[in-house]
Amino acid sequence: MNNEEKLLELHNNVHFCTKCNLWQNRIQPILGEGDINADIMFIGESPGQDEDIQGRPFVGAAGKMLDLFLEEAGINRQSVYITNLVKCRPPGNRVPTYEEKAACRKHLDAELEEVNPKKILILGLTALSAFLGPNKYHQHAVPYEYEGKTIWPLYHPAYAIYSRDRLPQMLEEYKKALKS
Repeated sequence: MNNEEKLLELHNNVHFCTKCNLWQNRIQPILGEGDINADIMFIGESPGQDEDIQGRPFVGAAGKMLDLFLEEAGINRQSVYITNLVKCRPPGNRVPTYEEKAACRKHLDAELEEVNPKKILILGLTALSAFLGPNKYHQHAVPYEYEGKTIWPLYHPAYAIYSRDRLPQMLEEYKKALKS
């Protein structure tokens, strides 16, 4: 089975997953998209309303901000792989619970195995907790090694929407992470 077939199988597994209650209120599960042979993978927290409606990761306001960061770094969105830790939208866009994150972790691990990126940009503390464990933190915008991959903990793109004064700093951090 090649990578594309394995990802299709993963998509089917996520589509029929009922390991937590999020499936009951979703419009559709949101799987990763992009280059399945990408060297760079983005991992966010969970889908929002726009993602749930459109069926794609990072297509709402935070997605537009992510597109800006990619554009500023001279990187095409189709050349990276973009996914979320949790595959279904939590009600009211709340933070996913520990149980929801744990239920989806096997899907994320399967994506990581199939894409096998060299660099992973973790967008926000919720997604980062999946790699470090609960109540553990790592210095923001400083890379570290995790299972042979370079991990970059970054602010979630939505942070630039609500804290416009951080936009220049975030642009530089994303450029550094993408170009290193």
